[in-house]
Amino acid sequence: MDASNSIDGTPEEYVFGGTPDWRTDLYARGCPEIPTHKEYIEFVGGYNRKFTPELKAPEVDMPFDGYTQDDYRQQMIDEYIEAGIEPEDVYPQSFIPEDVFYWIENTDYGDQGVALDETEWESEEDIREWHSMLKEKGVKIVAPALWACTYNIFSYVVQEDPNHELGMAPSAYAQSAKEHGFDIISWSLERSGPGLQGWYWQTLEDTIAAMDPSEVEGYRYALLHVLAQDVGVMAVFSDWPATTSFYANCMGIGTGRSGSKAGKVPKVFKENDHMAKAKQPSFSRVRQRKRKKLYHLQARQERLQKDQTETDVQVTV
Repeated sequence: MDASNSIDGTPEEYVFGGTPDWRTDLYARGCPEIPTHKEYIEFVGGYNRKFTPELKAPEVDMPFDGYTQDDYRQQMIDEYIEAGIEPEDVYPQSFIPEDVFYWIENTDYGDQGVALDETEWESEEDIREWHSMLKEKGVKIVAPALWACTYNIFSYVVQEDPNHELGMAPSAYAQSAKEHGFDIISWSLERSGPGLQGWYWQTLEDTIAAMDPSEVEGYRYALLHVLAQDVGVMAVFSDWPATTSFYANCMGIGTGRSGSKAGKVPKVFKENDHMAKAKQPSFSRVRQRKRKKLYHLQARQERLQKDQTETDVQVTV
């Protein structure tokens, strides 16, 4: 839960003492075991979900005892191959661009490789040079932090904003990414605590400071709305599913409904573990599976309603 504590004190304080009050240790008790990557694949695959593995930066110098960075990159992909997972169901990601380049050049799993980006860029020119390089290497998806996608328009008016009442506009980073043809995945919507302060909200500090305190928490939805409608992100990483799922259901996106305004359905957010997938997959077999599931649910509802006699049963699909 993004907790940390010094080694001083009791073992219990070391393990559980660093969790902020607004987070929970509910699932951290009882000496939990960290699953292996193969166990993760088996678990997530059992729910017919997609995969968003991040290749973490090594904590040791590579190569390590003959084990190279390329071995590390390939091992992660090999475990999906061994499990029979199709490339279109995997979004391998890394903050090290060379990892993504390797997957593109040497595996069938690089087409959806995600170039994570936490750089605090100093100029629009630097951003565009970065995006041009990624484009030349075959990268199709970039993943900046939330604050890199929007500007507080009261401080940085980059263009006329059709959504100005929300106090945000697509940033130079977002505009460059779209101009270079990238899909965008942004992170992480629920990482910050109450009050919407800190690193993830740094470009919106002035707007948040001027708001009525009772309205601050709801401003997450304003950011989510701008990301979906104006920036046009492909997906949003979230530590919790409630906010993204509520937004998707309210707007009718990813649900087969027409949304709150016909013809103006924003790109889809569909919660997937820690990843809120944004647009409906183009894979026909996925669409067919969803239609089949919906058909059976509707048929079940009709049977229950038909057989209902004495009890008043409400069935929600």
